[in-house]
Amino acid sequence: VMTYNVRQVNAADTGAYAWTVRSPAVIQLITDNDPDIFGVQEASAAVIRDDLVAAFAGTYDHHRPPGGSPKMIFYRRARFAAGEAGSIALPNPYPATDPCFPNASGRTAGWVILEDRESGRSYLVVNVHTAHGAACKLARERSAVALHAFLAEQRGDLPIVLFGDFNADRQGPSGA
Repeated sequence: VMTYNVRQVNAADTGAYAWTVRSPAVIQLITDNDPDIFGVQEASAAVIRDDLVAAFAGTYDHHRPPGGSPKMIFYRRARFAAGEAGSIALPNPYPATDPCFPNASGRTAGWVILEDRESGRSYLVVNVHTAHGAACKLARERSAVALHAFLAEQRGDLPIVLFGDFNADRQGPSGA
């Protein structure tokens, strides 16, 4: 299992940061690790989605959550079959006037149930990308509570694979 924040396409991304320059290295890194299941975050631009789908189409199927979510889950076609799938909205605890409101707005977690063709076991696979920035800690905390509730409700007896970009590095008041 692998997760990778591929970094969305930004107008300021030029030179080494341009997707056309980054794409071969991203694809090679995923290929070299040869995961059975991998998730990507920030695949919001069509060029990123198209490149990833094309690069892995020979081996992987993918789940792209509804509503334009940039969190895709790829799974080895020969090993897994997809079942029920969807996404959940993550809470935005901020009023529209708060600087964290746009950061926490529209966040979701995509999920799919994958059946392992080899073992017959099924797994609940969830890909999430929580709000970033030290000042937006409340959004990450509320997202964790919402994810915990979703997993408890949806899980049944399924093992869980939860991956993504949790933005959980050490973030002090200055954002450092």
